Amino acid sequence: MPIVYHIDRERGYSLARWFDVTTAEEFRAHIGRMISDPDWPPRKLTHLVDLRSGSLDRSIDAGVLKEAANAYGDAPEMSRLRCAIVAGVAFYEAVQFERYISPHGTTVIVFNMMDTACAWLGLSAPEVERALSRMAPDGAR
Repeated sequence: MPIVYHIDRERGYSLARWFDVTTAEEFRAHIGRMISDPDWPPRKLTHLVDLRSGSLDRSIDAGVLKEAANAYGDAPEMSRLRCAIVAGVAFYEAVQFERYISPHGTTVIVFNMMDTACAWLGLSAPEVERALSRMAPDGAR
């Protein structure tokens, strides 16, 4: 499973961490899992995506990114969500996704550095890094 996520109910935020090369099919499966999770979106409507350990397969094209933006954007509470993406090698695609989801009202900003992304979301970077380090591709969310 190249994408794992965790919702911290106590602190009210969620994390998604990408590993290895992710295909469009795997990305769609991840979206389906997240949006069907009763704890999604998190209470504080704050989400961080860590793409530093992952990359996108060529099957994730503009059409798939638009499809993902529409799937996330369909939920009314998503218009209040703040999402930080720490992009790594997938910076260009992350910026494309940011443009596609913005009409839904969701605020997405793409970052190069984890500490800056955490500061924007009001999260502790060391706490987030510890949580991310516990997320493994073989573990359930």
